[in-house]
Amino acid sequence: MRHSLVAGAAATVGAGILANGNFAVAQGASDKLRKGDVAILQFLAAAEIIESDLWLQYQELGGVQDDEVATLASKLILAIPQKPPRKSLYMQDLLPLDSDMSQYIHDNTEDELTQRSVHQRIPGLQGR
Repeated sequence: MRHSLVAGAAATVGAGILANGNFAVAQGASDKLRKGDVAILQFLAAAEIIESDLWLQYQELGGVQDDEVATLASKLILAIPQKPPRKSLYMQDLLPLDSDMSQYIHDNTEDELTQRSVHQRIPGLQGR
């Protein structure tokens, strides 16, 4: 619940920034990102990489085992094999507790990998 509220607040702030047309630009006369702004964006991008890696590991244990997440991950992370892992004992024990949990893990992992790819394409962060 708390994660949903934070995500909702971030989406609201993000929508306000986009509506004003000042996306990722500090206040002031310059249209360039300031050093502090770049540092914050780099920190958030690093946090996104860590979060997506954790979700990817959780996906391997308990997510829906199709090739959708594996294909997306292999495009973003060179060392990831493209074929999905086989069904784990963890997953077999998880299904009786919550039959939708595998789909939840799969969907969240896909979302995190997509967000990771967006963070990697933020202008001004390449080469810093």
